[in-house]
Amino acid sequence: IYHWYYAAQVLHNYQGKEWETWNAAAREELVKYQVKVGTKTAGSWNPFQPAGATDENADKGGRLYVTCLCLLTLEVYYRHLPLYRDPSGG
Repeated sequence: IYHWYYAAQVLHNYQGKEWETWNAAAREELVKYQVKVGTKTAGSWNPFQPAGATDENADKGGRLYVTCLCLLTLEVYYRHLPLYRDPSGG
């Protein structure tokens, strides 16, 4: 998820078909793995779902770390304007 977080920012800055394709797939995948039941964990993400590389520290950061990165990945377009967009709007 650490990679996804930074990939979202890079692709969002460049926009285009690559961003649209990646964002749609990432959004679908992240929402699919969001915990939907449980009184204390609903709305969060399990540190091991979606599975990431072991060097991303999801196991050490735990549920809070993974949930924060998932949320930041999903909301990248609410926090950043694309850097390379055409100022004329075209």
